[in-house]
Amino acid sequence: MFDSGIAILDWLGIAAFTITGALAASRNQMDVVGFVLLGTITGIGGGTLRDILLDIHPVLWIDRPAYLVVCIGISVVLFFTAQRPRFTGPGPPPTRLRQRQPRHKPGEARSGGRAS
Repeated sequence: MFDSGIAILDWLGIAAFTITGALAASRNQMDVVGFVLLGTITGIGGGTLRDILLDIHPVLWIDRPAYLVVCIGISVVLFFTAQRPRFTGPGPPPTRLRQRQPRHKPGEARSGGRAS
């Protein structure tokens, strides 16, 4: 029972990190190759680094390619579902941050804090 619980946590961790990498690719508006690359690197990169540092051969995803297949599958699914739509409505696109307003009116001379 303990082994199956560890396996479930292992798969959940790989899925979570793959989703994280694929969403980073979405924020950068990458193509499907970028999604797969970032999703796979974040999904199995930590375990690969661990295996290399502990001198464990072969690396886990080479020994069990299901890990690689799951990372690629999740990344491709997110490519088709997580793309941010581009704003096409009237007016300027909505922004999350307020733009800083100038302290002076355009065309007015600014004094640099010195009296002239």
